Amino acid sequence: MPDEHTFALRQIDQARGDFYAIENDLDVIMKQLARLPTRKELVQTALLATLTGAAIVLAGIQLSTIDAHRAAEAAADFERRLDEGVARQGSK
Repeated sequence: MPDEHTFALRQIDQARGDFYAIENDLDVIMKQLARLPTRKELVQTALLATLTGAAIVLAGIQLSTIDAHRAAEAAADFERRLDEGVARQGSK
């Protein structure tokens, strides 16, 4: 009488193929997991993005302040030249 744990060679070969396929899939999954960024890398990237954004905003504020100052100087210069032109015409 055959034992219930006795397998045919065909069944053993099929099971071995299934085990190799599962092992191969696990190796692929482990390699993919190894490529995922760590929590530390994610925090560093987020911090760098935040600091970069802050630097860009501060540079924009600085440039707008400089432009406003230059605009005021240009308006004063224009007004001074206009006054000088009027004064020259009046002295002729």
